[in-house]
Amino acid sequence: MMFTCGAAELGAAGDVTCWLSSGGLNTVLPQSVEPDLLNLALAGHGRGGKAAFALALGLANASLKFSLLLGLDPVEGTDPKVLTHIPRSFDLTIPVVVIGTGLGDNNKFRVLPACAPDGRNHEAFFTECKPPCWYFYARNYGHMDMIDYGKETLTGCLCVSGTGPRGPFRKCLAGIL
Repeated sequence: MMFTCGAAELGAAGDVTCWLSSGGLNTVLPQSVEPDLLNLALAGHGRGGKAAFALALGLANASLKFSLLLGLDPVEGTDPKVLTHIPRSFDLTIPVVVIGTGLGDNNKFRVLPACAPDGRNHEAFFTECKPPCWYFYARNYGHMDMIDYGKETLTGCLCVSGTGPRGPFRKCLAGIL
């Protein structure tokens, strides 16, 4: 489902937690697999990273508690706003991991807006986190370099990409996750 409204996207994320807590996941898992919703991590990339922060901060009805929050190059953009621009202001009691890219704040062709602009990207999200929190920075990679989209697609055309191989970056991300 593609959302143009951040509030609708966040509401849908809250609905997913309700589905999980009501046993919805059990209906699609093999019988031999038992989900452990007491140890549930919440993660998202870009705008989804911002939605993950919003959900963890209680800006939507979430019927589950999370044990870890992971923001993959999170980006503030649509409402509801999450960033306050006040250091250590996020009222989170769970560990937080923020992963940022060094090229996300660059403009492609000097015409398109940056995919993860300064002041609204990973640095701002991490600055507002309180310990325990960790920050990983991939200086030579772009906002979409973590996405496994096969051959170049539209997503690769919109954001600045690193010139090196993406495999090592993706393996590093997999290890952190």
